[in-house]
Amino acid sequence: MGRERWHSAGRVLATASRPGDCRGRREAILARAAALATAGSYAEALRLTDVVLAADPQNHSALETRLTAVDALLAASGNINEQGWLNGARRTLRAQLGL
Repeated sequence: MGRERWHSAGRVLATASRPGDCRGRREAILARAAALATAGSYAEALRLTDVVLAADPQNHSALETRLTAVDALLAASGNINEQGWLNGARRTLRAQLGL
């Protein structure tokens, strides 16, 4: 991971330890998470949605981005244990979104 990217990730993850601090940055964090999911960086997208969901557990955009990442990981998985975990996460997310 490049130095600049590492520092950026560190700032975002530091925010996760203080969920209330992300209030003003929520939309920027969600936009970055969506861009990462679109680019195929699903684990990073999931980490960023964790930041938003820690402060706002029912944030629709974060839940949708998370579902997109989980669906992609599930489609690419060849491990039955991982598939079980991802299917469980998918069911939970779909229920939270009312799907």
